[in-house]
Amino acid sequence: MARINGAELVVTANAADFAARLVSVPTAGTPVQLPSLPIPDGFSCTVRASENNGTKRIYLSNSSVNALDATKRIELRKAGSVELQITNTNLIWIDASANLAEVEILVEQ
Repeated sequence: MARINGAELVVTANAADFAARLVSVPTAGTPVQLPSLPIPDGFSCTVRASENNGTKRIYLSNSSVNALDATKRIELRKAGSVELQITNTNLIWIDASANLAEVEILVEQ
């Protein structure tokens, strides 16, 4: 095991693969749960608002109820992204400011 300044350094091996999905919010005001994509320990997922969204905004949270609450969600504008270290993408809920806004999901596997 390598050490840096006396501390043990844990190195995560590169992922062997990745998965990508495009998810749409058909109706603004009706949150959508992202599909189930398991995320291995030490890896993350990236959620990005599609460049096709124009002025549409994506709202991201950890539940359907919170996706509707401006104080409990984050907002992603066109091409904005967030990286999350969670166990599965189905823990993420999205809503949008207008119908048919999309997010792109990328998961290391």
